[in-house]
Amino acid sequence: MGIIDVKSKPITALSRYNGHFYNTPSLKSIVADEIEKGPFDFLIMSAGYGFVHPFQKIHNYDQQMKGKTTKYWLNNGLPKVLEEFIETGNYTRVFGFFSKSADYKKIFEKVNWNRIKELNESGYFYIDGVRGTPKVLKLSASLMLKLLENNFKRKPQTFNNSDVVFVKFV
Repeated sequence: MGIIDVKSKPITALSRYNGHFYNTPSLKSIVADEIEKGPFDFLIMSAGYGFVHPFQKIHNYDQQMKGKTTKYWLNNGLPKVLEEFIETGNYTRVFGFFSKSADYKKIFEKVNWNRIKELNESGYFYIDGVRGTPKVLKLSASLMLKLLENNFKRKPQTFNNSDVVFVKFV
C-alpha cells in the first residue's frame, strides 16, 4: 500500500483530488451543490483510503488503483464496503464512471449487486474509442455532469463524438 502523509493538512477529498476528472470545469461545485441540496450523493473510490465521501477530510497520499493496490482492496473487502453503504443508505440507483481500462472497475464489478434488495438500477459508464487518459477522464466527468442534469433518465450511446458504454448490473 501507499504511504499516507499524515503530516499533510487534511482537506476535503473533493478539494484534495485534482486529476483530469476533477479538474473538469464546474464539476466540484456541482458535486458539492448536489450533496447539499440535490437528490444525489457521491462516493470517491480512493486507492489510498478505499471509499471516501467528497466532504471527508483526508491527507495527501501517492497511490494508484492498479496491480497490488487493487488486489489489496479486493482481498480486504472494498466491494463489500460499497454494498453495505448502498444498503444502509437505501440507495436505489448507483452509477460509476471509469476509464475503460481502470482497475477501479474491478472493485465495482465484484459487488454482489443482485443481493442489494432496494436497488433498482446499477452500472458504470466508460468512454470508448478515445485516446489519451486526460481526454477520457475529462469526457467521463462531463458525461457525469450531463447525466446529472437529466436525472440519469437518458443514457446516451455517444457523447461529444465518442462512444459511451454503460455496463449494467441491475
